Amino acid sequence: MEYIDKLPDELCCKPKPLIVFSGLDTERNQVHRSIWRAFNTSKSHDRDSFKFRCKSVDHQFPKPKYKQLASYEWLMPKGILKTGWMKKHLEEIPAFVALFYDLDWDEPQWGERSKLAGRESKLVVILIQKRAPLPLGEDLNAMDRAQSLCNKCDLPGKNLFVLSHTNLLYGCITRLEDEFRDMAANYYHNQAKKVKAHKDSLNKTSHQLLFVRHEFKIAFYAELKQDPGLALKHYQQAYNHLTELRMLDAHLLEVKTVAGFINYKICRLSFQNNASDAISQFRRHINFFANLVGLPQLAFEHEAWMSKQFEILGDLFQEAIKSSLTPLITQHPGLYYQEASRHAVCRRQLCQALCIPTVKAAEMNADDRLYYPLSTESNESTLGIDAAFAIDSGLFAEESESSPHLPNHSLECSKSKRTAINTAVEFVRAQSPLLFKKQIFTADSPNLSGYHSPSQVPAVDCLSATEKINGLEFYGQRPWRQGIQSIEPPNPTKEREGILSLQKEELKVDHSVSFVICSIFSVNPIN
Repeated sequence: MEYIDKLPDELCCKPKPLIVFSGLDTERNQVHRSIWRAFNTSKSHDRDSFKFRCKSVDHQFPKPKYKQLASYEWLMPKGILKTGWMKKHLEEIPAFVALFYDLDWDEPQWGERSKLAGRESKLVVILIQKRAPLPLGEDLNAMDRAQSLCNKCDLPGKNLFVLSHTNLLYGCITRLEDEFRDMAANYYHNQAKKVKAHKDSLNKTSHQLLFVRHEFKIAFYAELKQDPGLALKHYQQAYNHLTELRMLDAHLLEVKTVAGFINYKICRLSFQNNASDAISQFRRHINFFANLVGLPQLAFEHEAWMSKQFEILGDLFQEAIKSSLTPLITQHPGLYYQEASRHAVCRRQLCQALCIPTVKAAEMNADDRLYYPLSTESNESTLGIDAAFAIDSGLFAEESESSPHLPNHSLECSKSKRTAINTAVEFVRAQSPLLFKKQIFTADSPNLSGYHSPSQVPAVDCLSATEKINGLEFYGQRPWRQGIQSIEPPNPTKEREGILSLQKEELKVDHSVSFVICSIFSVNPIN
């Protein structure tokens, strides 16, 4: 639920090229401190185009993983998008490293080159000089020294710069930033070319997840290159590949999580040029995933995800309005906030219907009733749901008189639960002011046969299945299914523990907070 309730910061920020400064002693050297301050307070119109970081000369950068293109033939992807990939390129791997060195042309000492071993990040050397430079071509000594330095350090001449710490400091920095921009764009362009080379080795039979991942990477590099048009194109291609994936209940959370990320990027970029394209993309997004609930026991996750999608669109719409977009009576952020609040209500009701009886049964060691809600008579008052809603929606399936250990009973209960969930969801969506495409809910899922009946899974003490939530390798994967793409759970006991743990965590959520916030914005979305 971590990436359902809140998008990761690295996704929401505007990607900027990372440039690392090395050799600046900003604490003890006043000249270095003034240079660092000048770069961060530059008056150029593109001063927000870079992310500068100051590192020590001996700083260790992440080591690359060397991959051979031929290895893709037998590669089976473990997930779609790795959790640390965006942050790595935003905060850890620079487009290039700028090494600063105090050195006038007439000094006898010369520095030696540092490098990023194994990375394609470039190294530039910036000589800090206290004397004002002579006109170009007149200082022959400087030209000879520069050529000698480049030869000794194996450094291209275009990667050597001189920064005069005089009254011309800000002018020098502005010119340096122009060079930085071209170098960063070239670096990210080459990184995208590498990803495209890998993509050519894929096949759609076994590498569907990688098609999504690679298109996302190319789009993200385009954003870092400050090319929003190219980024939008590849985000759209990534989304198209994602909709072609097999939609299995066991992996729907991962698919919907990444789909939400890509939809956010597409809508945000589209709002910058054409708001109608953003709305069209969002309608397509909702129409496609509206009925893909996933695991019935965790249906409240789907409503939480739906609520967040509408809230995000409302936020993006509001940002666009602040940037001069004029809303219409039939299209404004309030409509999307209102829909978000409706799904928040549905989330609360499904939580009460699914989590309370299951958790109670677990606490009572009622093993043979763990996967199914209790009867209406025994739980209607406990759940606190309106009686009319409970009766009309058939939210609670009556227990069969047959033994719950029989496989037929397990399948029938699963079908009954799925039908009840569909009815509950439709009850909340019926009054939606947004006319999205109407779809018929499926009463059954091809994956229901893969669920284990209570007799197949021994009762165990509930362990925390969310303890590794921050250590997941891929966005949207369950902690007990890390790197697993099979339909059947690798460990049925862990699956049962995990579902129960998530239900317990959902009972701790204050659902009224999101409902109230979205309701307030729906009434007065523009401040």
